[in-house]
Amino acid sequence: MKNSNHNDHDYKIKSIDKILNDTSYHIEYNGYLANHSKHAPIALLRLGANLNIINNFYNRYIKNTEIETQKKSDYHICEENWKEYLGKKSSFNSYYNFFKNKIEINGLSKVLIDFIPILIPGWMGSLAHGTIHLGWALDIKNKCMISEGLAYICYSFLSCHPEKIEAGTENTKTFDSPLESFLNILEDINKEPTQFKEYIQDLIDKEKIENNFYIHPNINRMSNQFKIAALLNYEHLLIYQDQKWFKNSNIDKVWDELFYLVTLIYLYYPSNFICLHLITSLHAIKEISFYLNQHEEQKCIKNYWIGMNCVLFSLESLPNKDLFKNLIKKNNNNFDKYDDPKIQVYWTQIIEKAYLEKEEHNPKLVYVLKKLWEENNFKSVFRLAAGNFIESS
Repeated sequence: MKNSNHNDHDYKIKSIDKILNDTSYHIEYNGYLANHSKHAPIALLRLGANLNIINNFYNRYIKNTEIETQKKSDYHICEENWKEYLGKKSSFNSYYNFFKNKIEINGLSKVLIDFIPILIPGWMGSLAHGTIHLGWALDIKNKCMISEGLAYICYSFLSCHPEKIEAGTENTKTFDSPLESFLNILEDINKEPTQFKEYIQDLIDKEKIENNFYIHPNINRMSNQFKIAALLNYEHLLIYQDQKWFKNSNIDKVWDELFYLVTLIYLYYPSNFICLHLITSLHAIKEISFYLNQHEEQKCIKNYWIGMNCVLFSLESLPNKDLFKNLIKKNNNNFDKYDDPKIQVYWTQIIEKAYLEKEEHNPKLVYVLKKLWEENNFKSVFRLAAGNFIESS
């Protein structure tokens, strides 16, 4: 449905800063759908698009969605009460002003150092879109959007409960990488796939009765957002096992392994809307972690691991371990030659396709995966995954 306010929209060519600094629209619409109007323009800019292309996307998005104008806040958010309304889907604009003022007074780095350790456990709220908003804002260093991102995480906060790992049972199996840990999860789940599906259903039924967290009425009680929230509330032991690599001092290696893993998952479930968010949100969390010390960066990784697995568990059917191992074998040692004309044509075609996309997630996918391809010695898996666009809704 078209936005009823689109006739009032200014269709003049805007700079990227004017697009990102526009605060006239609310961060969500229809009660739970994320406003993506600023994400794709960043990806398009990073992919080399000109302002005409970026504005065409932005204007089309504003026109063709039910995007809502900014809402008045129910509460005045301040130093004394900002934690009180975490995850209440309330007072976004007041949260925005709270963080805007904080950044103006204390500087960006101090605000992120002070607040991210508290907020990162809630990164999965609204299917990680607050985190994505913040991380992509940090990618382009736009302070307005950074304040929005911090506000959005507060607005949608949904805890991963990382304390359950610290208080949980000791993992008797030791794994050196995210990939090994994930294969261990698949091995356990694949043993009793029917039992796993029943577990998910029992968990959903239990939450319907207990109603432990706020879910907007527009969200179907069988939706992935509901399942993820329920999984975070009733922890699965496989998700909350401690992992040796959580404390790996070579953090760059862990980030690389996580990106490789989620890209393989996306190839296993090609063009899967939910799995795509694992890639774009991981990019966001890494951008956020740049401002933190090693200990807090490791906590970011731990929280991502919890949320990532809850997302995958919400699909109710995890990859077959043998098929996934075959996917690893097929892609592990394949690298492109940067100057191969066929490879360059491949990327050119994908990028040009992204320029014309109505589906806002696809330019983001291409940008992140091309960046990963370049940073990982042109590993083919990232290029192959980039071509799997999701369909417009």
